[in-house]
Amino acid sequence: MTPARSRDALQAIRTAGSSATLSSLRPKIEIHRRLTPTKEPCEACRAQMLKSRTAPPHARLMIMSSGPLGDIFGGGVETRYVCLDCGNIVIHSSGRLGQGWH
Repeated sequence: MTPARSRDALQAIRTAGSSATLSSLRPKIEIHRRLTPTKEPCEACRAQMLKSRTAPPHARLMIMSSGPLGDIFGGGVETRYVCLDCGNIVIHSSGRLGQGWH
């Protein structure tokens, strides 16, 4: 920290009183990632659809929801993922019917 910035930080603490902390005086940086689905899935998502039903999800898939399937469909779990690169939704089912990546 330069002397001028140190002096400014000390002045801000003095004027703010005892309630100010050094972390409250730091500039706040907000990072937002917008998930806007593209018309086409990315290469990793296309490759995921062709993998075996036991293959793990690719590195940029994030779990959105997971829940049990009804017994009428053979039980199992359906997990929905969203791709952080292309925004597309990929579903993995582990029931008797429709196992694998969709």
